[in-house]
Amino acid sequence: MTVTGEAQPFEEVEDPTSGFVFGARIQHDKLGIGEIIETKKRGVVKMLTVQFEDKPQPTKNVAINIYQMKILEPEDGDDHS
Repeated sequence: MTVTGEAQPFEEVEDPTSGFVFGARIQHDKLGIGEIIETKKRGVVKMLTVQFEDKPQPTKNVAINIYQMKILEPEDGDDHS
C-alpha cells in the first residue's frame, strides 16, 4: 500500500481526566456528589480519594471513569445563604 500526499499535522487532544484534581467537585453516577481530596497514579490509572456528601468517611481508590463521572462547574459567587 502506497500513501501519497502531505503528512497531516498531529492534533493534540486534551486529556479528558485533566480536570480531576484536588478540590474539584464531581458527580459519580453511582456514588453521588463529592469533592476530590487526594489524587495518585497507579501506572496509567489516576486514582482518587473522594469525600462524597452522603458518606461519613472518604472513599479511597476511586478510578476515574469519564463515562460514570463528571466534573461539576464551580458555583457562581460566594453567596452561601
